[in-house]
Amino acid sequence: MNAPDANVPKQKFDSSWEPFIPYADLSSCPPDVKPALDALIGRLGFVANSHKFYLHNAGVLRAILAMIDNISSNPDGTLDRVLRRKLAVVCSAANGCVYCTTHQCQFLTRPRAGLGEAEGWGLSMKEVHELIDGRETSSSDFERLCLEFARKASHEPGGVPDELRARLAKALSPAQVVELAAVVAYWKFLNTLHDCLAVPPEDQNLKFTGVLEANASAI
Repeated sequence: MNAPDANVPKQKFDSSWEPFIPYADLSSCPPDVKPALDALIGRLGFVANSHKFYLHNAGVLRAILAMIDNISSNPDGTLDRVLRRKLAVVCSAANGCVYCTTHQCQFLTRPRAGLGEAEGWGLSMKEVHELIDGRETSSSDFERLCLEFARKASHEPGGVPDELRARLAKALSPAQVVELAAVVAYWKFLNTLHDCLAVPPEDQNLKFTGVLEANASAI
């Protein structure tokens, strides 16, 4: 059994709360999107409470699964998957979404996944804190530039400096620039949706609910 990570801050919530609308049952999933939802659950390693909200509305479920497949988890994306997951925690923290931040902490700190295993990237909690507060010393110059853009664009999409856009245009291909902006926008959408719905964190993610408060001065 692994020892607790001393860098994981004290939990903000000791237990989840009851959703203000009932969860939908997985059996209500439309047949045309069930394979995509099953694949997502397999990658996550658990059924997310947010999924049980999406299932109430087939159109919303289809739209989110399409965005996941084409933006956040596209295997043919122009940005590598670990960078997209780092962007996810940076954006979720910048947007103040506790629910999504707990998810990203879970995926980033799990042991690196093998074939057929739930997603994991093997980062330390110290590295996650550094991502959130902008001190990502282990990242490449390319990653740091993308993360800098993600922070700026999450806080004020129209306020990204022209100088930063010029650096992006020099270092990234046009396809990478568009994908980067789409990833930032995807998390703005998802963070807003989950906060509006007050989605309760899953039991296995409760230990990460104090991360935003621990990094509040840097967000």
